[in-house]
Amino acid sequence: MLYYTSALLAAAAILIVRNPRHAVSQAAALFLISASLGGLGDALTDTSYQRLARVVQVANLVFTPYTVLLFASLYGERRPLRRPVKVARWLLLVPALATFAAEGWFNPGGIRYGWLLVWAGPYYAAACALLLGAFWQADSPQLKRSRLILVLIMVPTLLAVLIFIYGARTIWPEFAFMRYISVFFVYSFGVALLGTFLYGVLGVKLTFERDPLDTAMKSVTSGTAMLNHALKNELGKIAISAVNLRAELPPGQDGASGTDDHLRIIENASSHMMAMVSRIHAQTREIVLEERPLSLAKLVQACADGYMAMMDARGIALHTDYRIRPIVACDDVHMKEALGNLIRNAIEATPAGGTITIRLDTDKKYVRLAVSDTGPGISRETLSRAFEPFYSTKSQHDNYGLGLSYVYNVMARSGGRIELASEPGRGTTAVMVLPLGKMIADEAEGAERP
Repeated sequence: MLYYTSALLAAAAILIVRNPRHAVSQAAALFLISASLGGLGDALTDTSYQRLARVVQVANLVFTPYTVLLFASLYGERRPLRRPVKVARWLLLVPALATFAAEGWFNPGGIRYGWLLVWAGPYYAAACALLLGAFWQADSPQLKRSRLILVLIMVPTLLAVLIFIYGARTIWPEFAFMRYISVFFVYSFGVALLGTFLYGVLGVKLTFERDPLDTAMKSVTSGTAMLNHALKNELGKIAISAVNLRAELPPGQDGASGTDDHLRIIENASSHMMAMVSRIHAQTREIVLEERPLSLAKLVQACADGYMAMMDARGIALHTDYRIRPIVACDDVHMKEALGNLIRNAIEATPAGGTITIRLDTDKKYVRLAVSDTGPGISRETLSRAFEPFYSTKSQHDNYGLGLSYVYNVMARSGGRIELASEPGRGTTAVMVLPLGKMIADEAEGAERP
């Protein structure tokens, strides 16, 4: 049973390390820790630490139903928690604490499963119902698939625990439930392992290969760094040679011949090349974030205000929709620059009389910042290559096809992602997605996240 305990504790550690401030991950880790106590309690039963074994077993029986209900209720939440809901969740802990005190310390006899079943049974049933409800309410195929996997992992085993441990032992206190329940434990581990490899579970995915785009970004970063160094050295030599040649011209002769014109062309070309290489390197260099709490809505508004003159000149209307006003932990410089890239793209794509919409919203797991335009849209082929470094459909001489690559890098470093959706004739929407764990509070409600 120690293998069972170790596996659950390892899973809890992965969830916490992956996203330590995410309330759902915290609740899932608490549930896994509580469930792991069952194996530890059985192992201690065969030792001389009988008192400790009893306390651990009772802790497993009373805190597991509470923590799984807590996790299931958080997993299905759409918006930041209001104070009455938080109070209710604390009140649900009272039966668990009372039973732990009564059975763990004051009852020297056998564990009274009947009293446990009275309140733990509804907790398990409610948790299963909430998980199924979250699955049915999923509004995208990807979200529905990930929630189905979680339902398949948890619901059958939770019902088996309720029936074979709490229910059967209420009728027959010496019922040997392990021969039955172990089948469900193996089943859950198998589905969980398969799910994390194929699709990911609770934001954790195990892979043997890196994202090809991540590899491309690293290659571009190192490649442009070397190219930047080499070109700057050679351009520096050209610039110095031009200065030296100008100095060697006989006095009063530079303007009389075409030599001065040729030197000026060399100097201007080398300066332009130096500036171009520096801009490319600046957008592909390794990003180092300095995160701090900031108002995302204020950052968005400040960034949008900076582009109002450009939008007014093109006859483009701006619509902002702040459904939430979150305080998030992020790097304001890189976040503002990344958002600016998206707004510039939207302006360039939107015809006169069009509209750009910026929306701040949240779902059960993410804070979503979307920039939508009413432009001509993007073909499927172009959309599939949009984040590739140096890929661009624009014809401007100073466009290097690095804007969306930079946004991709910023969001990846921030623990989020960038999504792009478009259809020809239907405009384009770019969404900056941050984990809900990055959200510290909601300005509109004045409430801190748990």
